[in-house]
Amino acid sequence: MKKAENNLKLTPLCRLMDVPIASYYYRPVERPETTQYAETLMEIHKANFQAYGRRRMKVALNDQGIQLGAFKISRLMREAGL
Repeated sequence: MKKAENNLKLTPLCRLMDVPIASYYYRPVERPETTQYAETLMEIHKANFQAYGRRRMKVALNDQGIQLGAFKISRLMREAGL
């Protein structure tokens, strides 16, 4: 949406077109592929006697510079069959 004139405000234009103001400012976030972490999870799992849960796995991934939440790690482990 482009402004027609400089003196028009954004809020009334968005209301006129029934568009939320937040939609005007929205920029999509690029997220990395989660499949790339499956190999790393498998390696850590095998190297540690197949005993790591999501909390220990989170620490091991943080040591490698991968920042993921515990619930995402849990989901990835479940998908990988760990």
